[in-house]
Amino acid sequence: VSISNPTRTHDSIGKIKNALIVTLLFTGAACMIALLCVVILKINTIEVVNTDRYTETQVIEAAGIKKGSSILFLNVEKINKKIEKALPYTQNVKTERKWPDKITIKTETAVATFAVDTGNGYILLSDSCKVLETSAEFLVSTAAPLKGVVIEKCNPGEQIKLGGNVSTEDLISLITALRDSDIGNITSLDLSEESC
Repeated sequence: VSISNPTRTHDSIGKIKNALIVTLLFTGAACMIALLCVVILKINTIEVVNTDRYTETQVIEAAGIKKGSSILFLNVEKINKKIEKALPYTQNVKTERKWPDKITIKTETAVATFAVDTGNGYILLSDSCKVLETSAEFLVSTAAPLKGVVIEKCNPGEQIKLGGNVSTEDLISLITALRDSDIGNITSLDLSEESC
């Protein structure tokens, strides 16, 4: 014969009810806080700093940020990459949240430091081998001619992809080493097999 203790069963049910109520209250409070953050923390101001080549409107459009959207859920790294790809002459883009309702986008202007002659114009590259232009008509004064490279992929706003005997990583390493050696201005760079 089994004898159950009704008081103990009643206490267990009471504890379960209390735990359920506390859980529901915490969940409800968390949902309310999240909802308030989404409703209250909306972007009201977008500031663009250091726009030499592009207008503030172009930078904001490239970022895809809209006034009134939530500041809380912005993926700033993704925004930075979008701007640098859409606007090739930007580099080191930093998007910052300024609580409660402001976004600041800081950009630097990329400089053409190398140029590859295609026969129909020039492909202009930055120090990081980012393609700035694919059909520049003239060789700009800041860009040293780059010879002896095989181009596999070349899209503005993206890093150039080289094939053949010199990879993109090799070229970046060489550029970094030359810049770090205080060699001065590089006036041309020939990486063809005959000159190596």
